Amino acid sequence: MATEVSGTASAVATRWAGRERSPRLSRMFQDAAWIALSSGIAAGLGMAFWVAAARFLTPSQLGVQTAIIAAIIAPGTVVAAGVGDALNAVAGTMPEHRKRLIRHAYALVVAAGVPLAIISAAVVILVLEPADPVSVGLTVVLGVLIWALFTIQDSALTTLGRTRWLPIENALASAAKVLLILLLHTLFLGVVWATLLPAAIGVVVLAPVVERISRATRPRYPSPAGPGTSFADARRTFAGLAVRTTTSVALTLGALAFLPFVVTAVAGPAEGALFSLALSIVGVLDYISGGIGIALVVHVAEDREGEQMLVRHALRRTLAVVSLAAVLVIAVARPALNALDPDYLALHGVAVIAILAPTSVLRTVYLVWSSRQQVRREMGSLLRLNAVAAALVYGLILGLGSRYGALLGACALAAAQLVLTGGALVRWRDVYTPRGQMAARATAQVEPFTPEGMAAR
Repeated sequence: MATEVSGTASAVATRWAGRERSPRLSRMFQDAAWIALSSGIAAGLGMAFWVAAARFLTPSQLGVQTAIIAAIIAPGTVVAAGVGDALNAVAGTMPEHRKRLIRHAYALVVAAGVPLAIISAAVVILVLEPADPVSVGLTVVLGVLIWALFTIQDSALTTLGRTRWLPIENALASAAKVLLILLLHTLFLGVVWATLLPAAIGVVVLAPVVERISRATRPRYPSPAGPGTSFADARRTFAGLAVRTTTSVALTLGALAFLPFVVTAVAGPAEGALFSLALSIVGVLDYISGGIGIALVVHVAEDREGEQMLVRHALRRTLAVVSLAAVLVIAVARPALNALDPDYLALHGVAVIAILAPTSVLRTVYLVWSSRQQVRREMGSLLRLNAVAAALVYGLILGLGSRYGALLGACALAAAQLVLTGGALVRWRDVYTPRGQMAARATAQVEPFTPEGMAAR
Protein backbone atom coordinates (compact mmCIF):
# COMPACT_ATOMS: atom_id res chain seq x y z
CA MET A 1 0.00 0.00 0.00
CA ALA A 2 2.83 2.40 0.91
CA THR A 3 4.50 1.75 -2.44
CA GLU A 4 1.26 2.39 -4.30
CA VAL A 5 0.62 5.64 -2.42
CA SER A 6 4.19 6.77 -2.90
CA GLY A 7 3.97 6.05 -6.62
CA THR A 8 0.70 7.96 -6.93
CA ALA A 9 2.11 10.94 -5.08
CA SER A 10 5.24 10.88 -7.22
CA ALA A 11 3.20 10.82 -10.44
CA VAL A 12 1.05 13.70 -9.31
CA ALA A 13 4.09 15.70 -8.24
CA THR A 14 5.76 15.05 -11.61
CA ARG A 15 2.65 16.16 -13.51
CA TRP A 16 2.32 19.28 -11.42
CA ALA A 17 5.99 20.10 -11.79
CA GLY A 18 5.53 20.31 -15.56
CA ARG A 19 3.35 22.23 -17.96
CA GLU A 20 -0.01 21.16 -16.49
CA ARG A 21 0.64 23.08 -13.30
CA SER A 22 0.73 26.49 -14.96
CA PRO A 23 -2.91 26.82 -16.13
CA ARG A 24 -4.35 25.87 -12.74
CA LEU A 25 -1.95 28.11 -10.83
CA SER A 26 -2.61 30.94 -13.26
CA ARG A 27 -6.37 30.64 -12.87
CA MET A 28 -6.10 30.50 -9.09
CA PHE A 29 -3.89 33.58 -8.87
CA GLN A 30 -6.03 35.41 -11.42
CA ASP A 31 -9.12 34.78 -9.30
CA ALA A 32 -7.20 35.79 -6.18
CA ALA A 33 -6.01 38.96 -7.92
CA TRP A 34 -9.54 39.93 -8.98
CA ILE A 35 -10.84 39.33 -5.45
CA ALA A 36 -7.95 41.25 -3.88
CA LEU A 37 -8.33 44.07 -6.43
CA SER A 38 -12.02 44.25 -5.64
CA SER A 39 -11.31 44.47 -1.92
CA GLY A 40 -8.45 46.89 -2.50
CA ILE A 41 -10.66 49.26 -4.48
CA ALA A 42 -13.27 49.03 -1.75
CA ALA A 43 -10.58 49.74 0.85
CA GLY A 44 -9.15 52.71 -1.07
CA LEU A 45 -12.52 54.32 -1.65
CA GLY A 46 -13.48 53.29 1.86
CA MET A 47 -10.60 55.37 3.20
CA ALA A 48 -11.89 58.34 1.20
CA PHE A 49 -15.27 57.68 2.81
CA TRP A 50 -13.75 57.68 6.31
CA VAL A 51 -11.65 60.77 5.58
CA ALA A 52 -14.83 62.61 4.63
CA ALA A 53 -16.69 61.28 7.67
CA ALA A 54 -13.82 62.24 9.98
CA ARG A 55 -13.78 65.72 8.49
CA PHE A 56 -17.49 66.26 9.06
CA LEU A 57 -17.85 64.59 12.48
CA THR A 58 -15.90 64.71 15.71
CA PRO A 59 -14.29 61.46 16.97
CA SER A 60 -17.07 61.08 19.54
CA GLN A 61 -19.84 61.57 16.98
CA LEU A 62 -18.18 59.26 14.49
CA GLY A 63 -17.55 56.63 17.18
CA VAL A 64 -21.27 56.13 17.79
CA GLN A 65 -22.03 55.61 14.11
CA THR A 66 -19.03 53.29 13.57
CA ALA A 67 -20.34 51.23 16.49
CA ILE A 68 -23.75 50.92 14.80
CA ILE A 69 -22.08 50.03 11.50
CA ALA A 70 -20.07 47.34 13.30
CA ALA A 71 -23.27 45.93 14.79
CA ILE A 72 -24.67 45.70 11.24
CA ILE A 73 -21.64 44.40 9.38
CA ALA A 74 -20.61 41.80 11.96
CA PRO A 75 -23.75 39.59 11.87
CA GLY A 76 -24.32 40.23 8.15
CA THR A 77 -20.76 39.18 7.35
CA VAL A 78 -20.90 36.15 9.63
CA VAL A 79 -23.98 34.74 7.90
CA ALA A 80 -22.95 35.58 4.34
CA ALA A 81 -19.26 34.66 4.60
CA GLY A 82 -20.04 31.41 6.44
CA VAL A 83 -22.62 30.32 3.88
CA GLY A 84 -20.42 31.64 1.06
CA ASP A 85 -17.40 29.62 2.22
CA ALA A 86 -19.51 26.47 2.25
CA LEU A 87 -20.90 27.32 -1.20
CA ASN A 88 -17.41 27.74 -2.68
CA ALA A 89 -16.24 24.47 -1.14
CA VAL A 90 -19.26 22.33 -2.12
CA ALA A 91 -20.36 23.76 -5.48
CA GLY A 92 -17.00 22.94 -7.06
CA THR A 93 -17.27 19.31 -6.00
CA MET A 94 -20.87 18.99 -7.21
CA PRO A 95 -20.99 21.38 -10.21
CA GLU A 96 -24.14 19.83 -11.67
CA HIS A 97 -26.07 21.21 -8.66
CA ARG A 98 -24.39 24.64 -8.62
CA LYS A 99 -27.48 26.62 -9.69
CA ARG A 100 -29.74 25.15 -7.00
CA LEU A 101 -27.02 25.43 -4.35
CA ILE A 102 -26.69 29.16 -5.07
CA ARG A 103 -30.43 29.63 -4.62
CA HIS A 104 -30.26 27.63 -1.41
CA ALA A 105 -27.39 29.85 -0.21
CA TYR A 106 -29.51 32.99 -0.65
CA ALA A 107 -32.38 31.35 1.26
CA LEU A 108 -30.06 30.30 4.11
CA VAL A 109 -28.67 33.83 4.39
CA VAL A 110 -32.15 35.32 4.81
CA ALA A 111 -33.34 32.60 7.21
CA ALA A 112 -30.30 32.98 9.48
CA GLY A 113 -30.03 36.74 9.04
CA VAL A 114 -33.46 37.70 10.41
CA PRO A 115 -32.98 36.44 14.00
CA LEU A 116 -29.40 37.72 14.11
CA ALA A 117 -30.57 41.14 12.90
CA ILE A 118 -33.17 41.34 15.66
CA ILE A 119 -30.64 40.32 18.32
CA SER A 120 -28.10 42.84 17.04
CA ALA A 121 -30.69 45.64 17.08
CA ALA A 122 -31.61 44.79 20.69
CA VAL A 123 -27.94 44.88 21.74
CA VAL A 124 -27.40 48.27 20.09
CA ILE A 125 -30.44 49.78 21.79
CA LEU A 126 -29.56 48.38 25.22
CA VAL A 127 -25.86 49.31 25.13
CA LEU A 128 -25.82 52.62 23.26
CA GLU A 129 -29.21 53.87 24.52
CA PRO A 130 -29.90 56.04 21.44
CA ALA A 131 -32.29 58.98 21.57
CA ASP A 132 -34.49 57.39 18.88
CA PRO A 133 -34.36 53.63 19.56
CA VAL A 134 -37.06 52.73 17.02
CA SER A 135 -35.21 54.30 14.09
CA VAL A 136 -31.90 52.83 15.19
CA GLY A 137 -33.41 49.38 15.70
CA LEU A 138 -35.08 49.31 12.29
CA THR A 139 -31.88 50.56 10.66
CA VAL A 140 -29.87 47.75 12.22
CA VAL A 141 -32.39 45.05 11.22
CA LEU A 142 -32.60 46.23 7.61
CA GLY A 143 -28.87 46.84 7.49
CA VAL A 144 -27.94 43.31 8.55
CA LEU A 145 -30.14 41.77 5.85
CA ILE A 146 -28.91 44.18 3.16
CA TRP A 147 -25.27 43.57 4.02
CA ALA A 148 -25.70 39.79 4.18
CA LEU A 149 -27.34 39.63 0.75
CA PHE A 150 -24.77 42.00 -0.74
CA THR A 151 -21.90 39.90 0.63
CA ILE A 152 -23.24 36.51 -0.47
CA GLN A 153 -23.28 37.83 -4.05
CA ASP A 154 -19.48 37.91 -4.04
CA SER A 155 -19.36 34.21 -3.16
CA ALA A 156 -21.95 33.39 -5.82
CA LEU A 157 -20.00 35.26 -8.52
CA THR A 158 -16.77 33.57 -7.39
CA THR A 159 -18.37 30.14 -7.56
CA LEU A 160 -19.62 30.94 -11.07
CA GLY A 161 -16.15 31.99 -12.23
CA ARG A 162 -17.04 35.69 -12.49
CA THR A 163 -14.41 37.11 -10.10
CA ARG A 164 -13.50 39.73 -12.74
CA TRP A 165 -16.88 41.34 -12.03
CA LEU A 166 -16.10 41.93 -8.36
CA PRO A 167 -13.87 45.02 -8.79
CA ILE A 168 -16.58 46.72 -10.85
CA GLU A 169 -19.28 45.88 -8.31
CA ASN A 170 -17.28 47.07 -5.32
CA ALA A 171 -15.88 50.12 -7.09
CA LEU A 172 -19.37 51.37 -7.95
CA ALA A 173 -20.70 50.65 -4.45
CA SER A 174 -17.71 52.30 -2.74
CA ALA A 175 -17.81 55.37 -5.00
CA ALA A 176 -21.50 55.74 -4.22
CA LYS A 177 -20.66 55.63 -0.50
CA VAL A 178 -18.25 58.55 -0.86
CA LEU A 179 -20.83 60.59 -2.77
CA LEU A 180 -23.56 59.80 -0.26
CA ILE A 181 -21.48 60.75 2.78
CA LEU A 182 -21.07 64.20 1.24
CA LEU A 183 -24.86 64.47 0.88
CA LEU A 184 -26.07 62.71 4.06
CA HIS A 185 -23.50 63.55 6.77
CA THR A 186 -25.78 66.14 8.38
CA LEU A 187 -28.64 63.66 8.76
CA PHE A 188 -29.32 61.33 11.67
CA LEU A 189 -27.36 58.10 10.98
CA GLY A 190 -26.08 59.64 7.74
CA VAL A 191 -22.81 57.66 7.84
CA VAL A 192 -24.73 54.42 8.40
CA TRP A 193 -27.12 54.92 5.49
CA ALA A 194 -24.34 56.12 3.21
CA THR A 195 -22.84 52.66 3.82
CA LEU A 196 -26.06 50.70 3.32
CA LEU A 197 -27.78 52.34 0.35
CA PRO A 198 -25.15 51.35 -2.28
CA ALA A 199 -25.24 47.77 -0.97
CA ALA A 200 -29.04 47.70 -1.27
CA ILE A 201 -28.84 48.93 -4.88
CA GLY A 202 -26.23 46.29 -5.61
CA VAL A 203 -28.52 43.54 -4.33
CA VAL A 204 -31.46 44.71 -6.44
CA VAL A 205 -29.34 44.96 -9.59
CA LEU A 206 -27.15 41.86 -9.27
CA ALA A 207 -29.46 39.21 -7.79
CA PRO A 208 -31.31 38.65 -11.12
CA VAL A 209 -27.97 38.67 -12.96
CA VAL A 210 -26.57 35.94 -10.70
CA GLU A 211 -29.67 33.85 -11.37
CA ARG A 212 -29.27 34.16 -15.14
CA ILE A 213 -25.56 33.35 -15.04
CA SER A 214 -26.12 30.31 -12.84
CA ARG A 215 -28.59 28.92 -15.38
CA ALA A 216 -26.17 29.45 -18.27
CA THR A 217 -22.88 28.36 -16.68
CA ARG A 218 -21.71 24.82 -17.41
CA PRO A 219 -19.29 22.88 -15.16
CA ARG A 220 -15.63 23.33 -16.12
CA TYR A 221 -14.59 19.95 -14.68
CA PRO A 222 -16.25 16.57 -14.01
CA SER A 223 -17.88 16.27 -10.61
CA PRO A 224 -15.35 14.96 -8.02
CA ALA A 225 -18.33 13.56 -6.11
CA GLY A 226 -19.39 11.45 -9.08
CA PRO A 227 -22.30 11.95 -11.49
CA GLY A 228 -24.77 10.04 -9.33
CA THR A 229 -24.89 12.49 -6.44
CA SER A 230 -28.44 13.74 -5.86
CA PHE A 231 -29.35 17.31 -4.98
CA ALA A 232 -30.67 16.09 -1.62
CA ASP A 233 -27.18 14.76 -0.81
CA ALA A 234 -25.60 17.99 -2.08
CA ARG A 235 -27.95 20.11 0.04
CA ARG A 236 -27.26 18.05 3.17
CA THR A 237 -23.53 18.29 2.63
CA PHE A 238 -23.80 22.03 1.99
CA ALA A 239 -25.99 22.70 5.03
CA GLY A 240 -23.74 20.66 7.32
CA LEU A 241 -20.62 22.45 6.16
CA ALA A 242 -22.37 25.84 6.31
CA VAL A 243 -23.04 25.37 10.02
CA ARG A 244 -19.34 24.76 10.66
CA THR A 245 -18.03 27.50 8.37
CA THR A 246 -20.49 30.02 9.80
CA THR A 247 -19.38 29.13 13.32
CA SER A 248 -15.77 29.57 12.22
CA VAL A 249 -16.48 32.94 10.62
CA ALA A 250 -18.41 34.08 13.70
CA LEU A 251 -15.38 33.35 15.88
CA THR A 252 -12.93 35.12 13.53
CA LEU A 253 -14.22 37.63 11.00
CA GLY A 254 -17.44 38.25 12.92
CA ALA A 255 -15.63 38.74 16.20
CA LEU A 256 -13.23 41.13 14.46
CA ALA A 257 -16.02 43.12 12.78
CA PHE A 258 -17.86 43.52 16.09
CA LEU A 259 -14.81 44.71 18.03
CA PRO A 260 -15.24 48.45 17.21
CA PHE A 261 -18.66 48.27 18.87
CA VAL A 262 -17.14 46.63 21.96
CA VAL A 263 -14.24 49.10 22.14
CA THR A 264 -16.71 51.99 21.86
CA ALA A 265 -18.92 50.54 24.60
CA VAL A 266 -15.97 49.88 26.94
CA ALA A 267 -13.51 52.73 26.23
CA GLY A 268 -15.66 55.46 24.68
CA PRO A 269 -16.53 56.71 21.17
CA ALA A 270 -13.14 58.32 20.44
CA GLU A 271 -11.23 55.10 21.09
CA GLY A 272 -13.83 53.17 19.12
CA ALA A 273 -13.46 55.53 16.15
CA LEU A 274 -9.66 55.17 16.21
CA PHE A 275 -9.89 51.39 16.37
CA SER A 276 -12.36 51.27 13.49
CA LEU A 277 -10.22 53.57 11.33
CA ALA A 278 -7.06 51.58 12.09
CA LEU A 279 -8.78 48.34 11.08
CA SER A 280 -9.87 50.01 7.84
CA ILE A 281 -6.32 51.14 7.05
CA VAL A 282 -4.78 47.73 7.79
CA GLY A 283 -7.69 45.88 6.17
CA VAL A 284 -6.08 46.04 2.72
CA LEU A 285 -3.56 43.44 3.93
CA ASP A 286 -6.29 41.00 4.91
CA TYR A 287 -7.98 41.54 1.56
CA ILE A 288 -4.88 40.19 -0.21
CA SER A 289 -4.65 37.03 1.89
CA GLY A 290 -8.43 36.65 1.98
CA GLY A 291 -8.54 36.75 -1.82
CA ILE A 292 -6.03 33.93 -2.19
CA GLY A 293 -7.87 31.94 0.48
CA ILE A 294 -11.19 32.12 -1.38
CA ALA A 295 -9.56 31.29 -4.73
CA LEU A 296 -7.75 28.37 -3.12
CA VAL A 297 -11.02 26.90 -1.85
CA VAL A 298 -12.66 27.12 -5.28
CA HIS A 299 -9.79 25.61 -7.26
CA VAL A 300 -8.80 22.87 -4.83
CA ALA A 301 -12.46 21.83 -4.57
CA GLU A 302 -12.58 21.45 -8.35
CA ASP A 303 -9.33 19.48 -8.65
CA ARG A 304 -7.97 17.76 -5.54
CA GLU A 305 -4.87 16.31 -7.21
CA GLY A 306 -2.98 19.59 -7.14
CA GLU A 307 -3.88 20.50 -3.57
CA GLN A 308 -0.41 20.37 -2.00
CA MET A 309 1.24 22.35 -4.77
CA LEU A 310 -1.52 24.98 -4.86
CA VAL A 311 -1.30 25.49 -1.11
CA ARG A 312 2.49 25.90 -1.12
CA HIS A 313 2.52 28.39 -3.98
CA ALA A 314 -0.38 30.34 -2.48
CA LEU A 315 1.36 30.63 0.88
CA ARG A 316 4.78 31.63 -0.43
CA ARG A 317 3.60 34.33 -2.82
CA THR A 318 0.97 35.76 -0.51
CA LEU A 319 3.35 36.01 2.45
CA ALA A 320 5.82 37.98 0.33
CA VAL A 321 3.18 40.42 -0.95
CA VAL A 322 1.48 40.95 2.42
CA SER A 323 4.81 41.49 4.21
CA LEU A 324 5.80 44.21 1.75
CA ALA A 325 2.37 45.82 2.01
CA ALA A 326 2.58 45.79 5.83
CA VAL A 327 5.81 47.81 5.72
CA LEU A 328 4.14 50.39 3.46
CA VAL A 329 1.07 50.63 5.70
CA ILE A 330 3.20 51.32 8.77
CA ALA A 331 5.15 53.95 6.83
CA VAL A 332 2.01 55.92 5.91
CA ALA A 333 0.29 55.51 9.30
CA ARG A 334 1.27 58.88 10.76
CA PRO A 335 0.38 61.08 7.76
CA ALA A 336 -2.84 59.14 7.21
CA LEU A 337 -4.06 59.62 10.78
CA ASN A 338 -2.94 63.23 10.79
CA ALA A 339 -5.02 63.83 7.66
CA LEU A 340 -8.07 62.30 9.35
CA ASP A 341 -7.75 64.13 12.65
CA PRO A 342 -4.60 64.96 14.70
CA ASP A 343 -6.45 63.82 17.83
CA TYR A 344 -5.97 60.21 16.68
CA LEU A 345 -2.19 60.62 17.01
CA ALA A 346 -2.61 61.57 20.66
CA LEU A 347 -4.59 58.33 21.19
CA HIS A 348 -1.53 56.25 20.08
CA GLY A 349 -2.97 55.66 16.60
CA VAL A 350 0.44 54.98 15.00
CA ALA A 351 1.21 52.29 17.59
CA VAL A 352 -2.19 50.68 16.98
CA ILE A 353 -1.47 50.40 13.23
CA ALA A 354 2.12 49.25 13.84
CA ILE A 355 0.73 46.33 15.87
CA LEU A 356 -2.13 45.45 13.53
CA ALA A 357 -0.04 45.36 10.33
CA PRO A 358 2.33 42.51 11.40
CA THR A 359 -0.72 40.74 12.81
CA SER A 360 -2.14 40.62 9.28
CA VAL A 361 1.09 39.01 8.05
CA LEU A 362 0.66 36.28 10.64
CA ARG A 363 -2.98 35.92 9.63
CA THR A 364 -1.92 34.98 6.08
CA VAL A 365 -0.61 31.60 7.26
CA TYR A 366 -3.79 30.91 9.18
CA LEU A 367 -6.11 31.94 6.30
CA VAL A 368 -4.39 29.65 3.78
CA TRP A 369 -4.52 26.74 6.25
CA SER A 370 -8.18 27.39 7.11
CA SER A 371 -9.07 27.45 3.40
CA ARG A 372 -7.54 24.04 2.99
CA GLN A 373 -9.46 22.76 6.02
CA GLN A 374 -12.72 23.99 4.49
CA VAL A 375 -12.12 22.09 1.26
CA ARG A 376 -11.34 18.92 3.20
CA ARG A 377 -14.28 19.59 5.54
CA GLU A 378 -12.02 18.99 8.52
CA MET A 379 -13.28 21.79 10.76
CA GLY A 380 -12.79 20.43 14.28
CA SER A 381 -9.31 21.80 15.02
CA LEU A 382 -10.18 25.03 13.21
CA LEU A 383 -13.23 25.68 15.40
CA ARG A 384 -11.33 24.90 18.60
CA LEU A 385 -8.56 27.36 17.72
CA ASN A 386 -11.10 30.03 16.77
CA ALA A 387 -12.95 29.63 20.07
CA VAL A 388 -9.74 30.03 22.10
CA ALA A 389 -8.68 33.10 20.09
CA ALA A 390 -12.10 34.80 20.37
CA ALA A 391 -12.24 34.19 24.12
CA LEU A 392 -8.74 35.67 24.49
CA VAL A 393 -9.57 38.84 22.52
CA TYR A 394 -12.87 39.59 24.20
CA GLY A 395 -11.59 38.65 27.65
CA LEU A 396 -8.71 41.12 27.39
CA ILE A 397 -10.82 43.95 25.94
CA LEU A 398 -13.71 43.56 28.37
CA GLY A 399 -11.28 43.30 31.29
CA LEU A 400 -8.80 46.06 30.48
CA GLY A 401 -10.26 47.94 27.52
CA SER A 402 -11.62 50.81 29.62
CA ARG A 403 -8.03 51.76 30.55
CA TYR A 404 -6.14 51.17 27.31
CA GLY A 405 -8.80 51.40 24.58
CA ALA A 406 -7.77 50.87 20.97
CA LEU A 407 -4.15 50.09 21.88
CA LEU A 408 -5.25 47.14 23.97
CA GLY A 409 -7.60 46.05 21.18
CA ALA A 410 -4.64 45.85 18.79
CA CYS A 411 -2.52 43.93 21.32
CA ALA A 412 -5.38 41.51 21.99
CA LEU A 413 -5.77 40.82 18.26
CA ALA A 414 -2.02 40.21 17.94
CA ALA A 415 -2.04 37.74 20.87
CA ALA A 416 -5.04 35.88 19.44
CA GLN A 417 -3.43 35.70 16.01
CA LEU A 418 -0.29 34.15 17.51
CA VAL A 419 -2.53 31.41 18.90
CA LEU A 420 -4.26 30.86 15.56
CA THR A 421 -1.10 30.86 13.44
CA GLY A 422 0.81 28.71 15.92
CA GLY A 423 -2.02 26.17 15.95
CA ALA A 424 -2.17 26.17 12.15
CA LEU A 425 1.56 25.45 11.87
CA VAL A 426 1.33 22.61 14.37
CA ARG A 427 -1.58 21.05 12.45
CA TRP A 428 0.06 21.51 9.06
CA ARG A 429 2.38 18.50 9.14
CA ASP A 430 0.67 16.80 6.19
CA VAL A 431 1.69 19.69 3.91
CA TYR A 432 5.33 19.97 4.85
CA THR A 433 6.47 16.47 5.86
CA PRO A 434 6.80 13.49 3.49
CA ARG A 435 5.21 11.17 6.06
CA GLY A 436 2.23 13.47 6.40
CA GLN A 437 1.80 13.70 2.64
CA MET A 438 1.77 9.89 2.32
CA ALA A 439 -0.85 9.66 5.07
CA ALA A 440 -2.96 12.30 3.32
CA ARG A 441 -2.79 10.34 0.05
CA ALA A 442 -3.81 7.17 1.86
CA THR A 443 -6.79 8.97 3.40
CA ALA A 444 -7.74 10.26 -0.04
CA GLN A 445 -8.27 6.68 -1.25
CA VAL A 446 -11.68 6.91 0.48
CA GLU A 447 -13.99 9.11 -1.60
CA PRO A 448 -14.35 12.22 0.62
CA PHE A 449 -17.17 13.92 -1.26
CA THR A 450 -19.81 11.19 -1.11
CA PRO A 451 -21.95 10.58 1.96
CA GLU A 452 -20.33 7.14 2.30
CA GLY A 453 -16.85 8.60 2.08
CA MET A 454 -17.63 11.31 4.62
CA ALA A 455 -19.00 8.73 7.03
CA ALA A 456 -15.84 6.63 6.60
CA ARG A 457 -13.67 9.63 7.40
